[in-house]
Amino acid sequence: MDYLDFSLEKNQVEIETYKSFFSKVKKDSKLNESSKVALIKITILASRRKDSWGEKELCLAELEEILAEAQHIYEKWGEETLQIFYEATRVHFSIRLEHIIHIFKHMHILAEDLQIAEQAFELLDCYSNCQLSPDQFLEKLEQLAPTTPMNAAILEKDIKNVLVRFKKDDGHVHFCLPDVHLKTITKQFSLIQGLCHKWKHLQLEELISLAHKIRFHPQPNYSDILKIMAIGHLALKIKFQIELHSIQTLTVLGLLAHETSCIAQVKTGEGKSLIVTLLAFVLAMQNKSVHVISSSQNLARRDQQQAAKFFNIFAISSSHICKNEPEANSFKANILYGTATDFEFAVMREMLYFKPLFPQHSEHNLFKRFNYAIIDELDNLTIDTAANSARLGNAAEIHFNWVYKPIFAFVKANYTKSLFKDESLQQLKEFLKEYSNGKFSSQVHQLGNRQLKNWLKSAFKALFVLQENIDYVVDAKSGEDKKKILIVDAINTGRIHKHSRWSHGLHEFVEIKHSISPAKETITPISLSHPAFYEMYNCLYGLTGTLGSQIERETLRKIYQVETFDVPTQKPVLRKDFPLVAVDTNELHLQTIIEKIQQFKQTNRPLLVLCPTIHASKVLGEMLIKNNISHRMLNEIQTEKEEDILAVAGLPGALTIATNNAGRGTDIRLDPESLERGGLHVILTFYPNSDRVEYQARGRAGRQGQKGSSEIIISLENLPHLLKCMQKIEVPRHEFIEHCLHYQRMREANFLKHEQIFQAEIERYCYTLVQEFFTFLHSFNALCNNEQILEKWADTLKNQKISKNHSPDIHTLSPTEQLIVKDILKLLQVDQAEQEQWKNLLKQIGAYIQAQILHTWSVKVYKKFSEMSGQLKIQEMIRAQEEVDWFIKIEKEDKNEEASNTLNKQISCIRNDKLALLKEEIKKLFEHHMALWKKYQDSSGLFFIEYIREMAKVSLKNIAP
Repeated sequence: MDYLDFSLEKNQVEIETYKSFFSKVKKDSKLNESSKVALIKITILASRRKDSWGEKELCLAELEEILAEAQHIYEKWGEETLQIFYEATRVHFSIRLEHIIHIFKHMHILAEDLQIAEQAFELLDCYSNCQLSPDQFLEKLEQLAPTTPMNAAILEKDIKNVLVRFKKDDGHVHFCLPDVHLKTITKQFSLIQGLCHKWKHLQLEELISLAHKIRFHPQPNYSDILKIMAIGHLALKIKFQIELHSIQTLTVLGLLAHETSCIAQVKTGEGKSLIVTLLAFVLAMQNKSVHVISSSQNLARRDQQQAAKFFNIFAISSSHICKNEPEANSFKANILYGTATDFEFAVMREMLYFKPLFPQHSEHNLFKRFNYAIIDELDNLTIDTAANSARLGNAAEIHFNWVYKPIFAFVKANYTKSLFKDESLQQLKEFLKEYSNGKFSSQVHQLGNRQLKNWLKSAFKALFVLQENIDYVVDAKSGEDKKKILIVDAINTGRIHKHSRWSHGLHEFVEIKHSISPAKETITPISLSHPAFYEMYNCLYGLTGTLGSQIERETLRKIYQVETFDVPTQKPVLRKDFPLVAVDTNELHLQTIIEKIQQFKQTNRPLLVLCPTIHASKVLGEMLIKNNISHRMLNEIQTEKEEDILAVAGLPGALTIATNNAGRGTDIRLDPESLERGGLHVILTFYPNSDRVEYQARGRAGRQGQKGSSEIIISLENLPHLLKCMQKIEVPRHEFIEHCLHYQRMREANFLKHEQIFQAEIERYCYTLVQEFFTFLHSFNALCNNEQILEKWADTLKNQKISKNHSPDIHTLSPTEQLIVKDILKLLQVDQAEQEQWKNLLKQIGAYIQAQILHTWSVKVYKKFSEMSGQLKIQEMIRAQEEVDWFIKIEKEDKNEEASNTLNKQISCIRNDKLALLKEEIKKLFEHHMALWKKYQDSSGLFFIEYIREMAKVSLKNIAP
């Protein structure tokens, strides 16, 4: 029989998956023909049914697992058993692959005892006759499962092996848990296993009742927490047929063992989503609010929708805020999902619009707003995007959009790529006046030298530094008239930031470069960076596949006050990482990569080739086409959907060319034949700038204990400094190159650490001033809407006597001020104007003053904070760094370390000095403006009268000045 004749209403990706599985079944020598047919029918029926945990893709690993279990069923129970299972699957519409795998596994175990096997077969008969549902059948099989000393010994041995690998005996655990924590979680794990065994016969309803009793304890102790974890384990198994691995449980225990914030490095493919779900469940059951922060809105929505089905069982509410304006009810959930930016914007909207969104803490802690945050892909949301800030914009009263085009033209006419002139500000001002024919002369006078310098630098960078398809892409998918400049995170993830814009005019100048009209200008009264945002939590828990080196962990510890530890994989890593390959020229580099691809193509192994930029991926793609090598492109500008490309990337002989975006969070599922041939091979065509990026890329291969391999191939033509130093050093070429690149990476990581610590410190300081300003603004808003004050002054104003000095020149006022003056004069000329009319006018005046304060704050204070910080890039640190020649000292590693320590101290001193000076400068600016606004803190409301006198040019006789 040809197993490919089944009529499947599936997409091409699933058809390829089925084909691969059918081929595997067809070649199997352990099953006879009728059993093969029955197995394929079972698989098709079960895999086409929806998963109650969420929509799920067809998984080759599951298909391979069900084949292995079917072989056991055939061997232990006979060929007719698979036919019985097919008939039962046909009539039980709720059964899915997960059910079948679990049932097969239990039947396999139960076959060892003849008496129990007989009872199991009777249950199978009841199941096939529809007397038992799939859940009931599985539950009764579990009740029959023997709990022999032999099984307990196997379990104990497995957990000991895992714990041994927690203690650095695993080559991928470089930063292990302290011994005291390891002893603690070992004991706790044993207790959880005991509770699971004790309660294994309980129904789901009984577990829910038990959980609620624990939940409403006034202060749950650690024994309660272990009970909650055991209940979570059992509920996941009963309701969703999900069996948590020991690694997942131990990771949660390891995080909870820390009294302060903590991050766990959990390798890709080890089930981070389930770890997050269990941890959030444990925290929520202690009546704590939990924010789950993801790296993208798609992931946040997906994870929340999947986990909600579990949380709902225990009446734990969950929601997400992945919308431009989330509903107010969303924020009331016990567990709230979103990206860091979603949460940051919500915090800022509370401050700017005076409307609370998040529930307020019952505990009084002035410094911490929230209980717990669980951050997925934490390194991306802290280190990679540490310099990013969420910015909430208001429309600007005065627009400078006109200025970008002439400044760009000025730089293009007067500068070259190798020449940036900083002394031509007066020349630029004259150029701007001529360009606008005097139209914007008044605005040109308002432009400060610092602002003009920033624009000159940004125009220069847009024209000569930033490169299309490397630093950004031009998105023309919406049509030529709607083209957009999209930023590419070329250094870290390779992903496109679709909703981000460069600051200081840089984005506008790149738009001018590509003949795109700049977007309408806004002012920024408030922004919130990750360091300032994460400080609002009592405790941070984080998970990521790549925490990086000691330097990067020090960065996290310094900025976020978090501890870190590594988690071993459930199965030992089998991936082989080959030595670095370095060639002398770019031409030879491309040739070597093509030869390597052809070599692996012959073995029929799947390949993932990672390029540093979109441009590099396109160059390699063109070479592959010339050599008639078929491939798929995944570089953020490809026409195919990413999920469709990845779904076939693990098939035998598949070749995927990608930018670094495939290095993080990309799950390439391997076909069984691909695993047999050695698994996925990853080629990095560049030397990553950090350990984390390298680990991310290599980690695409050898997931979950699979076979796989990786290597790096670089061109020395791109490293002229390295080539020059090679002539002076008499050490083996390969050893020197690797040593040199390693120290270069560490040097850059060290510099970045100081830069990020500096930036985090100044952003947190600025945010304390932001909070102080908005506290003042909230008080002023409350004052302007205080009915008692408004009534008091409305009564006074309606009975006053006026002495008119002279008519105000309203043409010099803004449109809003003109309306206010007209309303003032109108009421002053009316005998006994109504109190309500005066109250409305006072509210109108209060709102306008508030808007003016906010505008002044945005333009003259908060914008200056950013400019001051931007000017101080710690240039001295760069010079200090360049004083140490790492390459010349590479022969003597001890001196290298000594130089490193000296440099570190030097940079730290400069950083701290500059930080203190900058804080002082920012504080002076802030206090100067707050002193000017002090009159608006007067609860008597006299500022209303002062404003009316000034605007209407009148004297109010009955009111003291």
